[in-house]
Amino acid sequence: MATWAPSGSPRLRLSRRLRLVMNMLRVNRLQKSRQMDQLLQWSNPPLGRPNKNYHPKEYAASVMREILTLAPLTFRDLHCLGAAISLTREMRLAGYAADIQIGVRRFPFEAHAWSTLDGQVLVEDPRLPSQLDIIFGGT
Repeated sequence: MATWAPSGSPRLRLSRRLRLVMNMLRVNRLQKSRQMDQLLQWSNPPLGRPNKNYHPKEYAASVMREILTLAPLTFRDLHCLGAAISLTREMRLAGYAADIQIGVRRFPFEAHAWSTLDGQVLVEDPRLPSQLDIIFGGT
């Protein structure tokens, strides 16, 4: 999978898509078996070589578009945890120090998972952390 190809070439794009599908299938399997500790540990691989071709927010938006496109192949319903873990893992493999956060609100009940980079929320409403109590990740 680590073959060199010019930026934007079909071979590079295919390998990222294949990796995303494999990641999303694994997330789905771990979610169904309720192995949350393994799922959250797996979402945090060592950082890859930094990708200097993209700005981190542009790269995150590109990955999230592909996750949403590929979701019907891998998930019956795409939930925020599966999307956040897939995005975080792909960002880390691309050399960006992304983290996952999970937050809840008691009344009315709401739970949500999202990815962050340097304390900034990726591809979601930046006010999200202030609206929920963070129970995993963050500072």
